[in-house]
Formats: sequence, C-alpha cells, structure tokens
Amino acid sequence: MKNSHRLIAYILASSLMFSISACSNINKYPIQGKFLFESSRSGNSIDLYMSKNEKVMLIAKKAYYPKWSPDGRLIACVVEKQFDKIKKKGVLLIDEKGQTKDFFEIELSPSLVQWSPDGKKIYFVCQRADKPIYADGIYILDLVSRDYAKIWGPNYDAHIDALAVSPTGDKVLFEKEEPKLGVYVLDLMTKDVKYLINGVNAAWFPDGKHIVYTTNIDEDGNTIDQNFLGYFFRMNTETGEKEKVRKERHLMTLSLKVSKDGKYFYYTIQGAGGGQQIVVSPIDNEKIEIPVTQPIMTSSGFSQDHSPDWYQGD
Repeated sequence: MKNSHRLIAYILASSLMFSISACSNINKYPIQGKFLFESSRSGNSIDLYMSKNEKVMLIAKKAYYPKWSPDGRLIACVVEKQFDKIKKKGVLLIDEKGQTKDFFEIELSPSLVQWSPDGKKIYFVCQRADKPIYADGIYILDLVSRDYAKIWGPNYDAHIDALAVSPTGDKVLFEKEEPKLGVYVLDLMTKDVKYLINGVNAAWFPDGKHIVYTTNIDEDGNTIDQNFLGYFFRMNTETGEKEKVRKERHLMTLSLKVSKDGKYFYYTIQGAGGGQQIVVSPIDNEKIEIPVTQPIMTSSGFSQDHSPDWYQGD
C-alpha cells in the first residue's frame, strides 16, 4: 500500500512540475488550434478525441486514424458501422461534434487515411483479403465520384506502417519492411517508388521536398547511440542530402509530425505510469516539450494518447 501511495505521489509531483514548466513555455510558444488523437481513455476501447482550448472531448467511439480536412471543418477516420444488422467498414466523414457527414464503404479493411491538399480526395491503405496481416496497396478515394482505386501495391507480402501525402500533393511517403526496411516515396504522376532511408516516423515539412524521420542506425547499419536513443534527421527527398536536427529525448517517440507552419514538431511519448501523451516541441528549441494531453487513470491503467493530427486554425 505504501509503495502505491509513493507511486501516486511521484506521478502527481511529476505532473505538477511538468505543468508549471509547460505554462511558462506556452507563454513563449503559444499552441493554438485543435488536435485529434486516438486514446484508450474510456478504459475498454480505442476512441477518437479532440483537444481544444486545453479541453479534451470525446468525438466518436471506435474511430481510428483521424485526420483533419485541409480547411479544418471535417474529420476523416476509419470505422466499422452497422447498417441493417450488417457491419460495413469504410471511411467516415464527421464534424468536430461527431455528427456524420458521409460514409464511404470500402470492401477491404482501410487504414492510415490521408487527405489530398485540395480536400477532394482521400488516400488510404487496404489490407489483403487472403492475408489480412499484409497490405494490398495504397488507394485513392474520389469524394465527388465516390469511386476508389488502387494506385500502387506490392507484388509480394509486405506491411505498410505509415502514410503521408506531400503538401504539394504530388508524392506519397510511406514506410514498409520489405524488401528493405525504411522510408519510401511514391511519385503520383509516374507511379515510381524510391527507397529513401532506413528510418521511422517519417513526415513532410511544409515545402513538400524535405522530410523528418527518426533513426538509431547509420548508413552502414551501425548503432548511433548505445543508449538506443536515436536522432531526428531532416532529409531532402530530391537530392538525398540529410542532416541531424536533434537527439531524441525518449525511447518511445511515435507518430512524429511537423506543424503546417513549419515551426513545431509534435509526437507521442511515454508519459506518467506507462501511459502515452502528446507533446509539441518548437523546432528551434529541442529542450522544450509542451504537453497537449496528460495520461489519465482508467480501469485498464493509464491512458494511451497517440496518432495526433493538428489543425492550427479554428
């Protein structure tokens, strides 16, 4: 019992110090807008939440891979809905109050949804029907015609673990393990696929030419840091030039993104008591991490807040 009291006291003290530090940082680096994220805050399912004006709100139950539309008015996510006693999987469009605006049934299981920059299309990954653990390919959904089609797919067993459409709308970044582990880029005009680098957490900078990614492995396959902490790298996808941006502060940096104004990184880290939380860090100051969410205690342990998407407007 004493140990549990000490743990709770430690967590509360840590949270208080984090909050005090965060308040001073927010004054210098104001974080405006609204964040979507997935979380286990209900204790028994992964649901879609929004953090806005320092308040966390439940938007939709059992909704995954949330992404803001370019104008911040709609949310695209993946759901399994009940229609006349028939469950259908697909892409759901809702507003920030959780009101359904449209639903697009997708025959194969969709994931990793991404909007096109003009808001007229949605990209996603589908799983194979015969081997659901592997990806069938990258698809595009036309929101006007309601048609969807595969634009690229591997002809071998492969996992696709991340997807990101470039701000210029001409390339798609993704991560896969086969035939070589790392980050790849798909040219949407030529459909050519190019291997970029051995890394994870790849995301676009606003110029549509550079990406950020994390890795603890150098080009020769050697470990960069013996404490297993990697580095944030910035890479020019056209020339292959890369540079270290900063060292990772956490063993579990996940879902790394760059804000639309190009001034911040935001990502998921391991929080208090084993929970996960979302933080924002100014690109020009690696020592600062401003919490967007704090883990809360649920019936299943501390909550896991992850897969953030930030719209910087109202």
